Amino acid sequence: MTGTKAKKAGHIAFTALVCLLVAIIAAILILFFLLYRKVDKMSRNAVGVVPEAIVLPDETAEPPQLVDIDETSDIHVPGVYDPDLYSYDPWLDSDSDNPYYDPEGTPEPDVPDITVSDDPIYHYTPVNGDVVNILLIGNDARDSHDHGRADTMIVLSYNRRARSVKLVSFLRDIWIYIPGRDRWNRLNTAFRYGGCGLAVNTINVNFGLDIQRYVRVDFNHMKVIVNRIGGIDIVLTEREVDYINANCSDKLPRGAGLKHLNGAQTLVHARNRRIGGDGDWGRTRRQREVMNAIFNKIREEENMSTIGALLLDFMDNVETNLSVSEVNSLATDVLFGGNLNIENAVVPFAGTWHYAWESGMAVIRIDIPANKARLRALLYG
Repeated sequence: MTGTKAKKAGHIAFTALVCLLVAIIAAILILFFLLYRKVDKMSRNAVGVVPEAIVLPDETAEPPQLVDIDETSDIHVPGVYDPDLYSYDPWLDSDSDNPYYDPEGTPEPDVPDITVSDDPIYHYTPVNGDVVNILLIGNDARDSHDHGRADTMIVLSYNRRARSVKLVSFLRDIWIYIPGRDRWNRLNTAFRYGGCGLAVNTINVNFGLDIQRYVRVDFNHMKVIVNRIGGIDIVLTEREVDYINANCSDKLPRGAGLKHLNGAQTLVHARNRRIGGDGDWGRTRRQREVMNAIFNKIREEENMSTIGALLLDFMDNVETNLSVSEVNSLATDVLFGGNLNIENAVVPFAGTWHYAWESGMAVIRIDIPANKARLRALLYG
């Protein structure tokens, strides 16, 4: 009798184990199916890669002569008051994110004869098979006449062999050659007039990179992601805390130090270029800090279902040309592949740039060959 009960108990335990394994497998399959559906949806209208090589500019061509500005305080535009403002950025300014915005002030610069299109990404052979470069584009499309404003351009470079991630911000005011438009302009005009494809091509052509993949996200969706992971912790200065409190209904404890930010507070912080006297330099630094904090918070999460839910939620407001297998492979490798070294940088590099005026715009003139050499050394070793 005892043996019969033992066998029955063992059978029940075995059945329960089988049911548990089936449930786990089913959950994984469902998650993969949902992931596939999400990636398929967000890549449906994505920019493709074409095998043709892009037409490069004349090697002897020189950028137009710009008027140098010796002091950053000289870069001031009537109609916009901010004692810390080092350059006017009409691509970001609006009633909602700039308390000093004057709609009657300096108009947004435009180039009406540039063709607006959805440019393809031109094929480049990988420089290093271990390195995957992805252009992250944060934008806020505010009308139907163009692609919107490229608030953020960051190259995420992942080296599989070295187990390293490098986040490199590109300042939007860089004066650069725009391929396919036969002209020089600010870097963010590439996205405005040719979408993600032209943004990728412009960085590849000028800096000798091999970017073939991109991720475009509405910056406002950052609030959802940060709230989903329970907020992030970032060390803030007293002025950064005061700026968040002045622009967000959710208030932080006053004073400098480590602060726990929710989604709304994080968005205000990530878009802050109004304090510190370093304008877009400070804003891009804050964005990289936010990305690092989000990434580290997700890596601390050991529940696979929670991570899967985060990925699914993130993909609701994302456009990318990454395939399902690429998303799955990169996410698994980065999140569960062990220790990961994260570095940050910004283009232009120190000592390779100068402020200048062009067509009524405050721009950044850079030494392109020097930045190209330093960027390739950083990403490819």
